[in-house]
Amino acid sequence: MKKKRRLKKWVKITIAVMLIGGFGLCINKINNKNEYKSNIIKEELVFYQESKTENTVEKESKNVVISNENEQKVEENIQKDADFEQKIEQNKKTFRLTSFYPSESGNCTGSGKCSWDFQTNDKGWYTWNGKLFLAAATTYLQKSFGYVEGKKYFKYYDEVNVTIDGNTYRGVILDSCGACMKVTYEERLDLFVNSSQNTIDRGYKGNNSIYVEW
Repeated sequence: MKKKRRLKKWVKITIAVMLIGGFGLCINKINNKNEYKSNIIKEELVFYQESKTENTVEKESKNVVISNENEQKVEENIQKDADFEQKIEQNKKTFRLTSFYPSESGNCTGSGKCSWDFQTNDKGWYTWNGKLFLAAATTYLQKSFGYVEGKKYFKYYDEVNVTIDGNTYRGVILDSCGACMKVTYEERLDLFVNSSQNTIDRGYKGNNSIYVEW
């Protein structure tokens, strides 16, 4: 029978050392791999956090810009409202209101409209298309009467709101008024009425004046 060969002790030790070394190397490789993965994860987390921070800052910056734009729009709207109100005030004055009727001035007017073109309301005032018939200082008479700085001059078919005794009416300028052109200390409108029984006078010496907006 053949005798079994026994490994020498130093061989066994060498093999054991090699096995342990190889196992340790494998462990190191695994640890290195895990560490590499861990580092990648950490880097991704850092990148995510930085990106999130940048996005937050960018959003906050955009919000600030939007907020500033909204504030600017609000300020612009306030300024527009103020300008509009100022314009309304500039286009609103107190006037004296007088009247005239066909038998003293004739039936036809500067605009070419005549008394038979008009209707009469319940006060005996002439209207045209539902608007009060008015005569005023006009640009057409400036050659004859001159121009006064600050005085309001109308043109035919200009429309105005007139407030008489607390009631507001829509009116239209259809004639020129010589007396309105001459007077320099007040603004004046003339209302066309159907007879002397329906004449009206408001604002004499500043009393109970009418308001006119155009």
